[in-house]
Amino acid sequence: MAELAATNSIIIDRPKGSPHPRYPDAIYPLDYGCLEGKTSADRDGTNVWLGSLNTIDKMLTGILCTFDTLKRDIEIKLLIGCTKEDLQIIQDFYRQLHTIHPKPNGGNNMNFPEEFLDLLNEESRALLYLATIMADGSPQVTPVWFNSDGEHILVNTNEGRTKDHNMKARPMVAMTIQDPKDTYRYLGIRGEVVGYTREGADEHIHKLSLKYDDKPWTRKENQRRITFKIKPTHFDPHN
Repeated sequence: MAELAATNSIIIDRPKGSPHPRYPDAIYPLDYGCLEGKTSADRDGTNVWLGSLNTIDKMLTGILCTFDTLKRDIEIKLLIGCTKEDLQIIQDFYRQLHTIHPKPNGGNNMNFPEEFLDLLNEESRALLYLATIMADGSPQVTPVWFNSDGEHILVNTNEGRTKDHNMKARPMVAMTIQDPKDTYRYLGIRGEVVGYTREGADEHIHKLSLKYDDKPWTRKENQRRITFKIKPTHFDPHN
């Protein structure tokens, strides 16, 4: 690990004083980033905390292991030039993140299987495969971004698309949410579209874009976004 830190440049993409991209109430107390050539922070890469010593030789002063029970994930953070005081500050930061981490699907009022709640968490970036019914009775399937309000599965589309027409005309749908880290672990769902709205749909797609792409949604000309509310009626877990 020490050699890895010493032989790679550090990219600071979340400098001290900047807000966490998903939890803006949490402010980074020290510079945070990743080793150059690796994936950016919070992805599959080597994440780095740069301490107050800020040593030129990038001295590795520790390794921090974090476990996220909602993401079902363990991450390793390299501590570069960190003092004991810096380590305490970093630990306090993660404790703060734990207190503001949103509960999956707002309280699970739709009887979502407890062992699959992690797939609702925005950190998982799990896609939902949405099956709607065509006018001739044949199925149509699309992978989509989604989230939940605690009672419904929420999906967002552009008015005029095939799934938009199908869900308005024939509200019964089927869905699958697949674990990105284990393709054999998935949850089959049957449900019914119980509502749709244009109000707040632009804000909704913006939130989904931050969840899946880590960047704001770029609005396309002549698009009219619409959010569908789907009430799950049956779950078929595969674990």
